[in-house]
Amino acid sequence: MAKPYIAIVGAGALGCLFGAGFCEAGYEVTLVTRTPESSVLLRQNGIRIDTYADTRIVTGFAATAEYASVRNASVVIILVKSSATADVAKALAPHLTPNTLVLTLQNGLGNVEALTAHIPASRVAAGITGNGAALLGNGHIRFGGITETVLGEQAGGPSIRLEAVRDIFVKAGFPTRVSETLTSVVWTKLMVNVGLNPVSALTGLRNGDIVKEKEAFVLAEAAVREAATVAAALGIRLDVDDPVAHMYRAASLTAANETSMLQDLRAGRLTEIEAMNGQIEQYARTLGVPVPVNTTLASLIRLLQKKR
Repeated sequence: MAKPYIAIVGAGALGCLFGAGFCEAGYEVTLVTRTPESSVLLRQNGIRIDTYADTRIVTGFAATAEYASVRNASVVIILVKSSATADVAKALAPHLTPNTLVLTLQNGLGNVEALTAHIPASRVAAGITGNGAALLGNGHIRFGGITETVLGEQAGGPSIRLEAVRDIFVKAGFPTRVSETLTSVVWTKLMVNVGLNPVSALTGLRNGDIVKEKEAFVLAEAAVREAATVAAALGIRLDVDDPVAHMYRAASLTAANETSMLQDLRAGRLTEIEAMNGQIEQYARTLGVPVPVNTTLASLIRLLQKKR
């Protein structure tokens, strides 16, 4: 993949984090925003990244609300909320070339299916990322810690094109590998999400505090164990031996991060609860597997969404 042009659809916390990293690594980058006003502010102000050590501002990327900007992209990375995936896929489809790879790094389940309803499955890949960032304002993020990003093809097996994408991430400072088992990768990330996201959203705790507070961690652990039981009942083999330890490690590596669900509730936005604990709830109902913790967490988040 020579001189890749990278388009990122979604200029939230992770969209800005990756966009800034790719730009600093020397790649041509375009952020596709939800509104023209957001793209104007990004072009004017750049991306501001706050860490506990310093603050830096990254410029040199393009920003637009026009989906036609992805036409010549080598890879289009999808980082919108799960509830918007279908609409984004429909808007993107007319502008994609046969050589463009569409890569979803979104949270939860169902995003690949929403994309392939409008985009040929051969052009769609998926992955997970545990990198932490909180959106403080338009183009302004607080860095919360780096963890591994994992990419995979729907058909499984080795992938030359994803290895090229992996190299882009690595050059930009994001540890990344390619997995041969996409379903395992997506469900393994779900183990982190179903534990940390709703507990964080309900308590206001950051990732690192959840593993320190006994009551919070017990609740997150129970949600993860239920989700792992559902995965086993579906015949899905996770990418890790101990999903609870995996969730603990992810929280520790991004200790300062606030989950996207907590950020969404604070901002009055729709959360991704249906793509996380809501999916576990649905699968469990079909399988006849009890998941009382996931059901309760999902119900509480839904109530808060209605209230806010």
